[in-house]
Parts: sequence; C-alpha cells; structure tokens
Amino acid sequence: SRPEQLLELRLVGRDVVLTTASKGRGAWVCATRDCLEKLDTRSVSRAFKSAVSLEALGDPVVFCRELATRRVFEALGLARRQGLGVIGVEQTASALSRNEEGLALAASDLAERSARQLEAATVIGTCESIGRAMGLKRAGAVWIPAGKLAERLSFWIGLLRELGLPEQDDVVESAIE
Repeated sequence: SRPEQLLELRLVGRDVVLTTASKGRGAWVCATRDCLEKLDTRSVSRAFKSAVSLEALGDPVVFCRELATRRVFEALGLARRQGLGVIGVEQTASALSRNEEGLALAASDLAERSARQLEAATVIGTCESIGRAMGLKRAGAVWIPAGKLAERLSFWIGLLRELGLPEQDDVVESAIE
C-alpha cells in the first residue's frame, strides 16, 4: 500500500489509537476492511515492541467508518470556509460534464432528475447534513476541484466505500455536530 492508503496506529499510554498523521513512532495498517478486521493485541504489541491495549479503539472497522464520516464532513466545512467548494446540483453536473478534475458529492435525497444528472457523484449524507456541514440549510451537491483537499476527501471517501457507507443518518448527524 502507498502511504496515503495507510492509517497510523499510535500509542497513548498503553492504549492504541488510529490517526492519519503524527510525529514520532507509530505502526501502520492498510485502510482496508480485511486489515482492520485482523488487528489484534498480539500483532500490534509486536509492532510496538510493548504490551498494548486495543480497548480504546473498540471495533476498528466501526471506529474507522465513524472517523472517515467525520473527516468527510469536516472537509466539506473547510472547503466552504476556504472558498474551494462549488455548491449546487447544476454547477456540480456542469463540472462533471466538462470532465473537470475534482470530486463530486451528492445527497441521497435528491430529486430523481437531479440524481440522474449526478450519477458519477459519490452519494453521502442528505441535503440537510451536507448543507449543515457547509454552514448552510441545505446543499444537494458539492464539487471540490482537484487539489490537496480533494485528494484527502478521496482518501476518506475511499475508506468509507471500503468499509461500507453509513446506512444510518445518525452516524452522519454525529459527525457534523
């Protein structure tokens, strides 16, 4: 795996936590369901050359799904604050039709016509949850032009696809509160 496809395990005391970047010694795990499901105390203790506890992590798959959901919605807020996101179904559909480099996100509760225009977009959240993440009442679609933010969002969205997109909007709701 390339480094951008890895999650870092860090020690906080004896507890293992997951992160995407930090300083100092850590261990790395592939950002895949298979690797996360195989995490166990013995292998992680061997990696750190010390006895560790995975209790703080809980279920690594669930933890990573929730982490990725939070990161996606945080990035949407960041995109809005930095003026990087283009908000709206028509604008997003236009960028897709021009084959622009970037990332298209769409809400799960769009009207049928809008959803057809955005078939190539990644569906995540509802109009309300995407909007709230961006400081708006509602947003049906967002276009993030190519760049570091789009790359980071792609990582987290790829992890969500790997682990299964959240089926319940309560995961999304907790991510943006």
